[in-house]
Amino acid sequence: MFNHLKERKVNLDLRHIFFFIILLIAAFIFYATRIWSGQIYNLLNLAEWYMYHIVLEFISSFICFIVFSITYYTYAKENRIRRLINFNLFFIVGCLNFIHMVTYMRTFYILKDSLFARAENIWLLSRLILSVGMFCCALVHYKKTIKRNRNYFLLGSIGLVCLLSYFSIYKTYSLNFSFVPFSQSKIFLGYVVAILFSAVSILYIKDYHHTRDKSFLKIATGAALSAFAEIAFILRSGECCSYNFIGHTYRLIGLFMIFRGIFVFNLDHPYAQADKARNQLKLYAEDLEKVIEKRTFEIRRANQKMLEELEYAKRIQETLLPPMEINIHDVKFVSGYIPCESLSGDFYQIHPIDDDFIGMYIADVSGHGVSAAMMTVFADRAMIPVDEQGEQGKKLSPAKTLLQFYRKFNEWNFPSDMYIVIFKAIYHRKNRILSYCSGGMNVEPILVRAGGEVEILNQSKGFPICKLGDLYIPEFTNAEVKLEKGDRVIFYTDGLAESFKENALMGKSELIRLLQENRNADLHTLNQTILKKIFKESDKMRYDDDITYFIMEA
Repeated sequence: MFNHLKERKVNLDLRHIFFFIILLIAAFIFYATRIWSGQIYNLLNLAEWYMYHIVLEFISSFICFIVFSITYYTYAKENRIRRLINFNLFFIVGCLNFIHMVTYMRTFYILKDSLFARAENIWLLSRLILSVGMFCCALVHYKKTIKRNRNYFLLGSIGLVCLLSYFSIYKTYSLNFSFVPFSQSKIFLGYVVAILFSAVSILYIKDYHHTRDKSFLKIATGAALSAFAEIAFILRSGECCSYNFIGHTYRLIGLFMIFRGIFVFNLDHPYAQADKARNQLKLYAEDLEKVIEKRTFEIRRANQKMLEELEYAKRIQETLLPPMEINIHDVKFVSGYIPCESLSGDFYQIHPIDDDFIGMYIADVSGHGVSAAMMTVFADRAMIPVDEQGEQGKKLSPAKTLLQFYRKFNEWNFPSDMYIVIFKAIYHRKNRILSYCSGGMNVEPILVRAGGEVEILNQSKGFPICKLGDLYIPEFTNAEVKLEKGDRVIFYTDGLAESFKENALMGKSELIRLLQENRNADLHTLNQTILKKIFKESDKMRYDDDITYFIMEA
């Protein structure tokens, strides 16, 4: 484990080094430009510069529209505020960049100062909007959500682009950011934009330290390069000067790094998590029996080394179970509990909640032996207090109880391959309603009416209690059945009537037959009949699963 943490720390340090190397390279280029400005002042002639500038602006617009597309379509999945801001922001900036590029192309063919001023206005406006928008986005927590119709915001962004373009091109005096090239107002706004991009970089580095998500570090790097670009624009002295050249280059690289960070966070990272979740769900669904067999083998081998301790632990575990025969007011219960090893992974509980309600559940932990037995202790302590909370406990339905148990299970650091299947029920004595919910139990309780009719309690919906809380919150739903005087319900685990390695003590039909034939006998006699059947069959073959059941008579 320490080696893993050390390796992770090295990776984190390398990511920091990459960030600072980018900043150092950017600073060195600034220094070199200052020292050798006379030699590299005119990197390109005017015609070459126009073409280079148009290509850069086209690529910048293309990147902005890609970011817009990504965030626009992924916003509907998680409704995160940052995505809402980003798709509007990059749509506006992409449109303004494109309009700037077209206006700049006209300036090349029609050499007029007024066209150049309009192009400058739109260009500075797009940089200012991008810096302010990214700063607002960075202030919002990356997990914060809001559900709004994205199309209304898109229409608003289109209207804003039209409005800004109109005033920038046709009403230049209204948005006179830089009507005179390289004016003081333009320098002031350049400093504002540089400061905002620097703040964005710091805020995203803070997000990176909280999450260790490298996409935030990419966005921080892009914002830092954008700040360098603004400083270059402030220092430039003409269209073809070296500072203008590196400023446009930094701006394009910064946009690309921001695009990479947003792409990883919105597409690559979520889909990687979704693939992982699907693979885990598929593994649990398809290989459930293999997991049980593997765990059973491992625990059996461990049990052989501590037989005496296990026998003592067995007695402790049995004291947690209700008596074999128990009456709660006018409701009768009998039970059978036969572990296949010293300790059992099956457990059940029957207890009065108050004068009107009786709580009960039966559960099966994956595997057998020590780990499964320890899990039964946790589950028993976790489930009982839920029903013993006075008035609050009365309001909890079986489905809510299992959902709360699922969440509590995921708060503990249990092994990822450990899980519990459980069946929870609450009986209301006055109206004789049995409310129930299955938590992934692969066998359903059997209801035998006093007249001999048989019903299977399989109308609820649930999911096994397992370590998938970070990836999946299941839905648990209740079902109800009304009981009459003399009706009996048997709750059991799969060791009683299901086949494992073809060692079935009795089939489901055989169990139903025993219940019907003995429906007029008292519960004690019925229980003895079932136990005799179990012991008779166990003499013929070795059963390899715990046998647990209890019968309720209304």
